[in-house]
Amino acid sequence: MTATPLTPRLGLADRVAFGVIAGLAGLLGVLAVGDGIWRTIALGVGAGPVDLIAFAPLPDNVGHITGATVTSDAIGEGARALLVTASAISLVVAAVISGVVVLFLVMTSRGTPFHRVLHPAVLTTGLVMTLGGILSAGIDGLGRMMAGGDLGEPYQMAFELSLGPWAFGFVVLAAAYVIRAGERLQRDTEGLV
Repeated sequence: MTATPLTPRLGLADRVAFGVIAGLAGLLGVLAVGDGIWRTIALGVGAGPVDLIAFAPLPDNVGHITGATVTSDAIGEGARALLVTASAISLVVAAVISGVVVLFLVMTSRGTPFHRVLHPAVLTTGLVMTLGGILSAGIDGLGRMMAGGDLGEPYQMAFELSLGPWAFGFVVLAAAYVIRAGERLQRDTEGLV
């Protein structure tokens, strides 16, 4: 009696569809990494845009300015170093996310959505998203706060922690454990059918 594997068999159309989706995800990842590299370099050389909190009345009492964008050459070296560091951390996070999304899609197209390499890859991605994202957002907020203090009025020395995609790291961590459960179920039931 031969054992029947429970690995799902995908038809040609499904494999092609997953291949196209993996290719598009890879392309988006390359674009995101390219944009992150450009932004990090631009901030470092003084040409990158930096959004700051500002407060000033508009002429004729029609409202207030609450934000302004300056180039990174207008801010102090300490603030610029923090913004470059935060941008570099965000770049690493984007690269890791893109790589694991492509890996997952390729594994699924091969018919191995619960391959043993996926659990550690998705778990690592969840940790990188959560910890790297929080670290990047905190350093970025500190850099913007220092820049606002260095420039003075109308810029505000205010700390802002933006909720970015790092908040979804917790969902990815949960998905890692779902993949682990799928691996165990697949291993335990292999050959029973």
